[in-house]
Amino acid sequence: MHEALEELRSRTEAYVLRSSHPGSSRTSYQVDRPRNDLDRSLSATRTRHGYLDTAEFRLRGWAMLMNFRPVDPQTRRRTGYQSAAHRLNKRTCHDHWLHNLYIAASLGGFRA
Repeated sequence: MHEALEELRSRTEAYVLRSSHPGSSRTSYQVDRPRNDLDRSLSATRTRHGYLDTAEFRLRGWAMLMNFRPVDPQTRRRTGYQSAAHRLNKRTCHDHWLHNLYIAASLGGFRA
């Protein structure tokens, strides 16, 4: 452990130089967090060992929840959006996020 920390400290100057570049991305947090959540969900439900149809339904449900679950209160105050779907569509059908999820899951009465 001590050697790993020393190696990390020896690269500090390279990290500082890279992150001080104007166009550099600071973190991949926006990508890593949903991917980690998806991986935990798939592992916990053993989706990778079941039927393909079951896995597809589970992934669709997970994606719907990610799109319609409320954002944290600070983000909501700053942006005015209550969910990712609200940000994308610029509107909601109801004030409560669960009602919006129900409407989207039922296609709002429309059939494709």
